[in-house]
Amino acid sequence: MTKDSQFGPAAVWALALLLTGAALLLPNMHQQGFLSSGDHGRELYAFAHIFDGKQSQTPYQDYWWMYGPLMPYYYGLCMKIFGVSVFSVLIGKTLLLLATGVFIGLTVMSFGPPVAGLAAAAWFWINFQNFYHTHNHTGGVAIVAALAFFLVKYIRTGRAACLWLILISAFLVALIKLNVGIVTLPTAILAVFLVGLYDRRPFADGRTRFFLLAGLAVPLAVAGIHALFLRGLTTAELSQCFPFGTQYRQYTNTPWQSILTLANAFLANLQRSMPDKIMLLLVWIAAGRSAWLLWRKQVDPAQIRSFALSLAALTILFVAMLHEYLFSNINYCLYWAQPVWITIMFVLLAFAVRQLSSFWRTLSSSAFVVMLLYMAGYSYINSSLVLTPEHFLRHPKVQTYVYNDPAWLRTVNQAVSFLEQNLSPNETFFAFPYDPLYYYLTGRRTPTWQSCFFAFQHVTPAQEEKTIADLERQKIEWVLVSNRIVSSEAGLGVTGRDYCPKLTQYLDSNFVKVMVAGDWQNPAGWAWNHGVMVLKRKYGR
Repeated sequence: MTKDSQFGPAAVWALALLLTGAALLLPNMHQQGFLSSGDHGRELYAFAHIFDGKQSQTPYQDYWWMYGPLMPYYYGLCMKIFGVSVFSVLIGKTLLLLATGVFIGLTVMSFGPPVAGLAAAAWFWINFQNFYHTHNHTGGVAIVAALAFFLVKYIRTGRAACLWLILISAFLVALIKLNVGIVTLPTAILAVFLVGLYDRRPFADGRTRFFLLAGLAVPLAVAGIHALFLRGLTTAELSQCFPFGTQYRQYTNTPWQSILTLANAFLANLQRSMPDKIMLLLVWIAAGRSAWLLWRKQVDPAQIRSFALSLAALTILFVAMLHEYLFSNINYCLYWAQPVWITIMFVLLAFAVRQLSSFWRTLSSSAFVVMLLYMAGYSYINSSLVLTPEHFLRHPKVQTYVYNDPAWLRTVNQAVSFLEQNLSPNETFFAFPYDPLYYYLTGRRTPTWQSCFFAFQHVTPAQEEKTIADLERQKIEWVLVSNRIVSSEAGLGVTGRDYCPKLTQYLDSNFVKVMVAGDWQNPAGWAWNHGVMVLKRKYGR
């Protein structure tokens, strides 16, 4: 879409994208989803301490961190601007989701009427699958959507500036999640090379410099930044921060099994969702019509080049974004690919619709608007079910609605209240086996580098001894233990039997139970059936 597009000024449609995104995202901005004492606790602790003046702490160096180094600084900045609370994190996350939809919409607008781009962005904002366990990856998804936009822009315009923006995007993705960056960079190189190959000038128009920078400068920059953060870490700590080995994963699978699972889930979802059935039908019709138009050469050759190369580049990027899912069979790993998949669907629709008469374009656009309004209303009704007082966590550092059962909230409030009443102002405690949320809520610092001790972490005997030494050195008098010390969940296990026998024996020998709260009857869950007990050192110092 150009400034003097036949569909109207580009600025008007860009503003329409922003307003639509705000209308769809803002009503849900107060909703955290499920809040986990482990995964979310780890992140909130990192965000809160990244810009903490003289007391600031650094990822990897001061505490265990398992993603790239960039997003703690982004969300830490949000907390610095808006205050230390979960709501500040959700503001930052909403801005990233808004940017993702805008990039999707702008990409689709390049191939058809702007209303198609508006529909694509709205489809993402209504249907996006949230990384329920982390806020980190939302930044990566936004950058992937930006990279897709810059790839398409380069294919359409050939501007050298787009190559620089592609490199910057790949670089940023690597600082958000290293393995995604590792596959994104060669994907971008391949896409740009195919463009040059199609034009029979693979190394012309600045592409040689791009290949050199992408192959050497960007990997060296990524490696250098990671080396700066990771200096001094042991081999075990490095493996825990970047759990690429199968022994450090909770779940593993073969690509073939993951594909079969995905196919079955896709078919099951189609049976439940009428909008998805309609969309799939429309995409198949659009793909067939586009293939017919290309075969009959009823489209301008420049449009054919732009459409074919863009579709190829987007498809390569989509497949690359599936790599983590294929080797884990974890549903949320699919979410990396969702902005690219949505872009592909609506590029097909936009290209097909563009070739229709004015009457049919108007009719199809109206049908899209009706379907999106229905979906937006349905989504809002479902999300409003948790907007009740019993789902609102009123702690000053939260101030949001959560999906957790009210019993979970009561347990957390009871434990936090007990700790705050019994700890002196400068005193901290130890959370075990993985409950850093309590450090965040009480404003205390973790006394140990390690915050997660489950079996899949493979905590070494040397790390156990270091943890015990840290507890002794800092004269820790209090320990909070959650009911996840006994878990049948994959990779977690039973403390003392499956992991940390020395540390477990140390806690049993030196501490006594003084408070119990929550659910100790049902199997412990990630964000449900939560139970805690607080231990106090047997002999005062």
